[in-house]
Amino acid sequence: MSTRSNIIVRDERESVQIYRHCDGYPTAVVPELEEVLNYAWELPRFEVSDFSAAIVAAWKQPAQEYPSLFGGKAHKNQGGNIYIDGVREGVDPLILHGDIEWLYVIYQEDDAVMVEIHERTYETNELTFALHDKGEIREMIAKWTKKRDEER
Repeated sequence: MSTRSNIIVRDERESVQIYRHCDGYPTAVVPELEEVLNYAWELPRFEVSDFSAAIVAAWKQPAQEYPSLFGGKAHKNQGGNIYIDGVREGVDPLILHGDIEWLYVIYQEDDAVMVEIHERTYETNELTFALHDKGEIREMIAKWTKKRDEER
């Protein structure tokens, strides 16, 4: 089963929501932000549209051919794991996917780019999240890469 997540990149004027279909847990998402930094403006410069495009550029997988389950012609998995899920002016919350387990919020605070990790709670029937971790992006990458490596 896939661990789905939303990533929201925002500032005080706009926000972009990205959907990640697989490997949405922190030990996958946060270490992979290192690759995103290779596509985005050099920090501390931070622009919502640029950083969102960098996520898609770094994480988008090419279409792959898969054999048919019924013995027919192979088909291509178009698109894949990551896509832009919504764009809003302002900071009103976006409509999150109902099946996500993790929510990431990336934004600039003073001269630091911050990452918040929110974990879904199941205390009610509502789609609710609790803050799981928060920190400066490079510190979070180092911390969660270490956790990922310890799990292996």
